[in-house]
Amino acid sequence: MVGQVEKSPVLLTVLGFVAIVVSAIILVIIAITIVGLPPIALVAGMLFIVA
Repeated sequence: MVGQVEKSPVLLTVLGFVAIVVSAIILVIIAITIVGLPPIALVAGMLFIVA
């Protein structure tokens, strides 16, 4: 597995990007369901994406 990752940095980059997008979406969903305030969810999501 490690050898394959070293041979294909593009795959590693794509997986990392997908992981970031999925994490941001999950964060927004959790914020909306728990807090119930979409504006806070949007702000948190944007801060997470910027960071």
